[in-house]
Amino acid sequence: MEEQNELGVKPNNDESFVEKKSHKGLVIGLVTIILILIACGGYFGYYYFYLNTEMYIDNLSNKLVKRVEKVNFGQGLDAENKDLQLAGNIDLKNNDTNLGNLVYDLKVNAKQDVVNLKLGLEENQKSLIGGNLYYQDHNLYADIDDVLNSVIDLGEILNEEQTAVLDEIPDVKPEDVKYIVTHLIEYYFTGLKEAKLETNLKGLTEKEYVVELDKITAKNANKKLAELIKEDKTMNKVFGSFDGDYDFYPMGKLIVTVKAYNNEVTKFALVNNNEKIEAKHDGEKYVLAKDDMKLHVWTADTLKLEAYENDTLVLSMALTKDGYITLDVNVEDVSIKFETGANGKDSTKVAMSISDAESINLSYDGVVTQNNNHEATVKGTLELASFGVNLKADLNVNILADANLVEKIDVKDAKKLDQLSEEEQLNFYTKLMEIMNKYDLGNL
Repeated sequence: MEEQNELGVKPNNDESFVEKKSHKGLVIGLVTIILILIACGGYFGYYYFYLNTEMYIDNLSNKLVKRVEKVNFGQGLDAENKDLQLAGNIDLKNNDTNLGNLVYDLKVNAKQDVVNLKLGLEENQKSLIGGNLYYQDHNLYADIDDVLNSVIDLGEILNEEQTAVLDEIPDVKPEDVKYIVTHLIEYYFTGLKEAKLETNLKGLTEKEYVVELDKITAKNANKKLAELIKEDKTMNKVFGSFDGDYDFYPMGKLIVTVKAYNNEVTKFALVNNNEKIEAKHDGEKYVLAKDDMKLHVWTADTLKLEAYENDTLVLSMALTKDGYITLDVNVEDVSIKFETGANGKDSTKVAMSISDAESINLSYDGVVTQNNNHEATVKGTLELASFGVNLKADLNVNILADANLVEKIDVKDAKKLDQLSEEEQLNFYTKLMEIMNKYDLGNL
């Protein structure tokens, strides 16, 4: 009688069955290993054999474009065929002494070339002086509250030819700025591919991407860039008849060395007139030095460039992965700083400063907030320090784009300055001296 287990099932003692199972497991293991090797080989082969210098240029261009696309250039107002109004106040102080509050209301109809500006200076909510400036039909007009009984005709300030020149200034919207910057990057790198390109394998661990521009290829690159700009309608709106007669591509050779298995840059070198300057990675950044000049380049989360002369910072530019931009320029005794980036969902921070080692320090720090597609606000602080004077202006601006905000005024009774009555002239000069004395401007 055959042996059965407790469940009444005859055990399988066939050695061939056990052997088949072990063979099946071995086959599956071998197949898995082979697939892994093929995948690794494909991964390595992609980076080692397939990627070349032209593809590296395209990848670099795409990375920069994606980074710039994150920069908050604002949405812009829907001001097509609409009037524009900027209204608000500026709180003025000097050395913490209140100078008054400048109230303004600017309205512009660009289509008809009409501008109305209402100004008023207040102190403790009491009006010190107020008036209006009007620009229409190429002439400037003015009136002053409680001083003049008539509108003053100040004469022509822009003739038709000058107005036509202003009309040719392109209407560039924030979305146009982002388009222009990203496409300039794309077009520049496309032009760069007119250079002599080489891809050199350096053993199993490294490869080189080589970009070389000589007199002919640099000319071809500039020509290609000009063609791409000309064919782009948005670019044409800004650059007009761009003929490409510029040298945007310096002659020389760039050699980028990367790890063969992941395309990570390990070093790069610039060659010009048979002189080679090599930049190496110090674990944090790339360092390139020649004589008294030194460059530091970061390429990780933040793209950053620093240029030093005699160990003094002369230029710093940075673009973070979330689109925040900073710029720092130091030329001789002048320092210029600028930064901008998102300040919440619908706001953009803008800060800038210009300083002179001896006398002048001008700075602005503010935020632009877009409320909807036809309204925005600007709040910030402007400061000027010069020769003992410390002016501070707290700005508050409301911006509106809408129809029928401004129209021409009736100027048929406007007077020239020499037609003012003696009373009007006396009132004008009395008010002028009152303001000048109040703010100690008599010695200017």
